[in-house]
Amino acid sequence: MAKDAAKVEQPVKPPTISQRAQPRRPLPFLLLSLVFHLLLTVSVFDIYFTSPVVHPSRRFSLADTYDGSKAVLPPPPADRLVLIVGDGLRADTLYKEHPPEMAAMTPAGSATSEPFSAAPHLLDICLRRGAWGVSHTRVPTESRPGHVALIAGMYEDVSAVTKGWKLNPVNFDSLMNVSTHAYTFGSPDILPMFAAGASEGRVDMWSYHEGDEDFTKDATHLDLWVLDQVTQLFARAKKDENLARELHRPGVVFFLHLLGLDTTGHTYRPHSSEYVGNLAVVDGIVRRVEELFADFYSGENDRTAWIFSADHGMSTKGNHGDGDPDNTRTPLVAWGSGVRSPRPADEAQMDSRQKEAEKDTYYAGWRGLESLWRQDVDQADITALMATLLGLPLPANSEGVLPLDYLDLDAEQSARAMFANALEILEIYRVKHEQRRARTIRYVPFSKLPPVGDAAPGSTQVNDIRTLIATEHYTEAVAACQRLIKLSLEGANYLQTYDWLLLVTVVALGYIGSVLYGFAFLLRNYVLETSATKEVRSRSGLAIVVPMVIALCARFAAERAPITYYLYVVMTGLYWSWVIEERHILVRGISPRSSRSLIPLAVYAIAALELIALGYNVRLAWTLGFFFLGFVWPFLTLDDVARSKNEGTILLWGICCIGSGLFCLSDVDKQESRMLLALSGVFVAAAGLAVSSKPEWFLGGPTAPRAQRVIQGQVALTVATTCVTLSSSWHLENKLGLPLINQALAWLFLLTSMTLPFALGFRRGQPTAQRLAIIIFASAPAFILLSLRDEALFFLCFTATILVWAKMEGIVLEERFIAERKAGKAKPSLPRPLNLYDVFPSLTLLFLLHAAFFGTGNVASISSFYLKPVYRLVPVFSPFLMAALLIAKILVPFVVLASVLQVMCKRKVSKRVTHPETAYIEPGRSKASIELEGPPLLGPNSVGGLHLISSSSVPLLLASSLCADLLALHFLFHVKNQGGSWLEIGQSITHFVMANLLQVFMFGISVVAGWALGEG
Repeated sequence: MAKDAAKVEQPVKPPTISQRAQPRRPLPFLLLSLVFHLLLTVSVFDIYFTSPVVHPSRRFSLADTYDGSKAVLPPPPADRLVLIVGDGLRADTLYKEHPPEMAAMTPAGSATSEPFSAAPHLLDICLRRGAWGVSHTRVPTESRPGHVALIAGMYEDVSAVTKGWKLNPVNFDSLMNVSTHAYTFGSPDILPMFAAGASEGRVDMWSYHEGDEDFTKDATHLDLWVLDQVTQLFARAKKDENLARELHRPGVVFFLHLLGLDTTGHTYRPHSSEYVGNLAVVDGIVRRVEELFADFYSGENDRTAWIFSADHGMSTKGNHGDGDPDNTRTPLVAWGSGVRSPRPADEAQMDSRQKEAEKDTYYAGWRGLESLWRQDVDQADITALMATLLGLPLPANSEGVLPLDYLDLDAEQSARAMFANALEILEIYRVKHEQRRARTIRYVPFSKLPPVGDAAPGSTQVNDIRTLIATEHYTEAVAACQRLIKLSLEGANYLQTYDWLLLVTVVALGYIGSVLYGFAFLLRNYVLETSATKEVRSRSGLAIVVPMVIALCARFAAERAPITYYLYVVMTGLYWSWVIEERHILVRGISPRSSRSLIPLAVYAIAALELIALGYNVRLAWTLGFFFLGFVWPFLTLDDVARSKNEGTILLWGICCIGSGLFCLSDVDKQESRMLLALSGVFVAAAGLAVSSKPEWFLGGPTAPRAQRVIQGQVALTVATTCVTLSSSWHLENKLGLPLINQALAWLFLLTSMTLPFALGFRRGQPTAQRLAIIIFASAPAFILLSLRDEALFFLCFTATILVWAKMEGIVLEERFIAERKAGKAKPSLPRPLNLYDVFPSLTLLFLLHAAFFGTGNVASISSFYLKPVYRLVPVFSPFLMAALLIAKILVPFVVLASVLQVMCKRKVSKRVTHPETAYIEPGRSKASIELEGPPLLGPNSVGGLHLISSSSVPLLLASSLCADLLALHFLFHVKNQGGSWLEIGQSITHFVMANLLQVFMFGISVVAGWALGEG
């Protein structure tokens, strides 16, 4: 079908230069597009993930469920609570047995021939003293949102990860704020946000210096530091009566944040002996802290409750952030005062867990726990559990559901605890209901909790529950509370997404308007003759759109909507007004004469976009795409004669596509390989020597000797960088720390490769081939330095692929011109406008843009990048610098792709198209033999480029970006905020953001490439 499209008649006659006015400068259009796409990136959060934070005026505790007639209330289940968080701990690492070879890294360090538990003390608690289960977190699985869920009982919206770590206080209620006093120990990235968010003087904190978070050293010292501070606190309390009195007050919370596991997991990954050994240290700390409490509170019928959990898990890559189940499953162990003892699992749960272990190896090997009841919870439920244990009011924003199964309460206390939980969550819904009703025109309340008369929503259910408790129907009361909690949470979600339909309609219309106006811009400036665009633009678009925009903005003003709502409507209206005014351009470009030509191309474009969309989830799609480009595309665009003339280039193209496609099949879970890193350096150096040894093929021009010397210097720098990278990798793997000389050399080589080649190699008027070669080899040292395994080999293969792609596009264009000349058609007008054939390179560009990202093993996730290579430059925790280095590595293939695209679009077609009578003058060869063999791949007589009008890549980029907008629209309707796993929800957001920002990204990189090539 695509072959038929290649043979159809053009919809419009290609204009000559004399028939065409100079294209408008695209900068205003691109700036508007930049604003539009940045704005719509925010839209996904307004549509699906508005902030859940409200400020209820009341808190509820177990005491609030009594009617006041009871003179003496029962004491709370516990007087104090210790929360210990093993940052980044996976549930399976705690519960399962580990192979004997990992025992060497435990504190005991003794050899064993049997599988062993890394946390024998915690496991013994599960078996003999407490309750246990798996706590399921939500995205983003980062430290801030995880601790907010644990300690405040609420899930921040997905954008919470952008709020950072320290100096961003939690702006809602938390367990620390309702406690009598809180003593916190641990990381400077976590403690301050809760201390600053609590009442003044209520939270004391002890934290180490952030410089102590060194990824290249043993991280257990961070956890042992916490133990030392707790030990010193109790030692001081034995001498300080005031401190001792404070420690004995009821309602005190102790929070121990143990960061070592997270740091070790990032460095060595969670299936390493180092990670298991760090858990053994944490287990020992838990045991020792228990001993300290038993000693200090001896003789008081120890009323201390204990909670051990984690803020998030750890993926097999050693990262976290997305909804991968490895990141969302964390352990929960509870014991002490108010917590039930272990109880056996019933037959149904044992059968269910056995099937679970057979289906998912994560749950396999939890020996000793198979016969005990496992109670899983959502992470926010832990806040309700802790507040109930202490008899404290639940934090005002908590949406966790009290896990009654963990508590040792009688039937009445259980019902009242559940009632307090229901009242607190209902209050959140009531506040949201009142806020929405007060500012919404024609408000439609949540149908399952309607207000009855003047009574607040849920009043009927509350009265029913009070009656059930008063009549001692406690089991029924608990069930009624759980139903009310479920309805309240559903109602809160309904109100949070109240504007969904309106917003998604406005945003979708905005995308469609953007695509249509972009298409009209393309037609007017790069396709149609000037005579076809002379029709005066009317103002009918404004007359139609402005009243609708004013009406919507008036509604938003009445409802006190966020400012972003106005911007969505204004931008959408602006685009559609222009579309209406440019309708004659669209009609001219899509004439009945060309409609049959567009159908097969539309089918091809839709298939290509669906393949790209599939590639976000299935990496095989990229391999299939490369297979199509390498072995199907040449047969669709070249006839038998053309293929025979260019069989060498076509063969090379197929080989390059095979190589790039195979990288896309590789496992995304990579292990560091110094052998592959060394091979990468060897192959890059060999390529550099080949280029510098044949300057007439690759570098041509009067400044070739200078460029030749610069590339030879880059080869030497690549070799030196490879040696330093191998040395640093060896030192880090053997836990010897990063040598200061290695770190200094790595930074020196990185900065040198990014600056010196351009300063020495670039000259005014220099051929673009020379600049392109310098750009490619300047990128290689950075890529090797930040590679874990075979990423630099992919970079080399991908670079070869896009270089040959540029030649293939030139061959397709020139062979078409030659065929037209032989058919007696007019000589082509050059530089040429865009035409239907350019759909192929536009979609190929979009595919290669994605392949540049996914080919190195990345997946569409915020935690898909390995941090280990960054430690060769930054051994101490510095999130923004680390992120900058990862982004720099990701950008390298894109910069090379944009540079090749710039050269391909600007380069003129060869003389065999423009001057066929003189194109074949070559010593020792006849015209017939050269015509039979086709042009050489390299050298001055090689095939040309696309020779596009405006001598830039803007037309092709713009055509490709319109396809990217359709991709973003596809992902907008596939965003999930419920009804799926957190992996699916997190990935759906990432997919949309990536696709939406592609246009901004493409043009930004193109500007950088244009400047580097001396065209910006």
